[in-house]
Amino acid sequence: MGEPINTPVSVVLGQFGADHFNDTDAHEGKWAAIVALTSTVIQTLRYDDNTTTFSDLTLPAGLTIYGRFNLIQLSNGNVLAYKYE
Repeated sequence: MGEPINTPVSVVLGQFGADHFNDTDAHEGKWAAIVALTSTVIQTLRYDDNTTTFSDLTLPAGLTIYGRFNLIQLSNGNVLAYKYE
């Protein structure tokens, strides 16, 4: 089986894998979509340009946000972060 093609569809289908987070540690990686599995507060979310950072984002269960993120830290909740590479 060959490498997955890096397209938005590949990301949404999870062909690059995903990480599950439900702790308050800071996690670094390469994610394109973050799905709140439960009501979640993201303490820090940083875009991969390393200059755009969001703090204290409240996501209702079931909400998906898209972008190119390289750091996520939760205050509480449970998310699935889909990788883009």
